[in-house]
Amino acid sequence: MEELWPLKNQNQYMRAMLSNSSMRFYWDAAWREVPLLVYEFIPNGSLYQYIHEQTEDQLPITWEKRLRIAIDVSGALSYLHSAASIPIYHRDIKSANILLDDFGTSKSMAVDRTHLTTQVKGTFGYLDPEYFRSSQFTEKSDVYSFGVVLVEL
Repeated sequence: MEELWPLKNQNQYMRAMLSNSSMRFYWDAAWREVPLLVYEFIPNGSLYQYIHEQTEDQLPITWEKRLRIAIDVSGALSYLHSAASIPIYHRDIKSANILLDDFGTSKSMAVDRTHLTTQVKGTFGYLDPEYFRSSQFTEKSDVYSFGVVLVEL
């Protein structure tokens, strides 16, 4: 059961984050032997898919939508870093972890951990260079990764 503790913590913090977003939260079974969250299915996939795997009949993202996505993601990061009771570092911000709703706006990001750790979780290319020097992940690491997403947008 000890290996399930990070998942139980994740459930607590995902509930807190989802309560601050427009994504619908349905059920929390953290009390079960195998904890889980049930929340709204987002059928339009990720920002990565929308940008890099466009179909011929798909319209390009307008600058207005790009700005809306950037504002939504920055708001979620601000909440994780400063509005939550304990600062949460996402550790893997990338376009593949940003889900899009019917209007092309971001709905949520998957949170993997709830505390600072020395274990690398970030994706190469999104992970800040300072991490390689210090082996410490901070909110600045998330901000760097968000900057890479902005470049993609």
